Amino acid sequence: MANSDCIPQVHICAMRVAELDPNGVPTPGSNLLTVDSIVELVATPAITEGDQIEDKNGCGVVCVNYKGPDTLLRYDITLIVCDQNPYVMAALGRGTILDDVVGLETIRGYAFPALGEASTEAVSIEFWAKRIDDGALHADYPYAWWVLPKVTDLRHDAMTFSASSNRPAFVGRAFENENWFDGPLNDWPVESDRAVQWFPTPALPTVACEPTILPAS
Repeated sequence: MANSDCIPQVHICAMRVAELDPNGVPTPGSNLLTVDSIVELVATPAITEGDQIEDKNGCGVVCVNYKGPDTLLRYDITLIVCDQNPYVMAALGRGTILDDVVGLETIRGYAFPALGEASTEAVSIEFWAKRIDDGALHADYPYAWWVLPKVTDLRHDAMTFSASSNRPAFVGRAFENENWFDGPLNDWPVESDRAVQWFPTPALPTVACEPTILPAS
C-alpha cells in the first residue's frame, strides 16, 4: 500500500459555490450551491516577470547582467460545467435567473448579464477529486477537498452551440483570502489563506440542483 500522503488524484466529482461579502467572508442568507455538474477546472498562474537589466561595455561585452524575481499575481480560472442549470449559470456567469409560474409549476431559465461593466462580486469555489490508492479509492480519505477561497471577475467564456452538448464555460481570477476562515459551513479543518489549496477528506458533499441558504455561523 502506498504512503497515503503520496497517492494520485483523479476526476472532479462535486463543486460548491458560496457568495462572499466585500471582506471575503461567506455571506449568511445568500445562496450556497453544491452540484456534481463540474467537468473541468483549470488554474493557470498569472506571473509578472522580474526586470531584466543587461548592459554592454564599449567592446560589446555584457558587463551588467541582472534578472529580478518574478511575481505570482493570481491564478486565472477556466471552469466548464455539463448542463445549463440556471442556478449554476447565475452563480458563475453573474447573470439573472428568469422564472414564470405555469399552473402549479415554476419554470426557470437564465439571462446573461447586461452589457457594460462586468461584475466584481466574489465567490469561493470548492471542488472534490478522488484519491486513488492501489487502484481504488483510499480507504479512509478517498477525496481531496480543493478550495479557492476568493474568485473574482467571474464571467461567461466563449460558448459553442452545435450537434454536441452545449457546455457552459466561465472564467475568473483566484486570489488569497484570509477571511474565508473555515468556509461557509465552518468545517474546513486547516489554514485557507492561499489562492488554491487542498486537504484529504472522507466524504463528498450532498449535491442538489437548487441552492440552499447559507445559515449564520
